[in-house]
Amino acid sequence: MATIEVNERTKAGKLILDTAILLSKENKGITVFESEKVLLEKMKKNHKNDFLSETETNDFLNQLKKSANNEIQD
Repeated sequence: MATIEVNERTKAGKLILDTAILLSKENKGITVFESEKVLLEKMKKNHKNDFLSETETNDFLNQLKKSANNEIQD
C-alpha cells in the first residue's frame, strides 16, 4: 500500500486526484477513502470560498466521525 500526498490546489494535484477517483470507480486496485472523497467534493463545491458554511462543517465532521467509528469496528 502506498500513500500519495498531493496539493489539490495545483493543476497536477487536481489531475492526480481526479484520475485516482476515476480509477477507483473502475478498478479494484485503487481505493480512495470515503472521507477523502467527501472532502474533495466539498473543496470543489466551495472552491471560490475556501471555507465551509457552519452547517457544511458540522455535516462533514459528523461524516468523518462515522467513518472513523466504522474503521475502528472493522
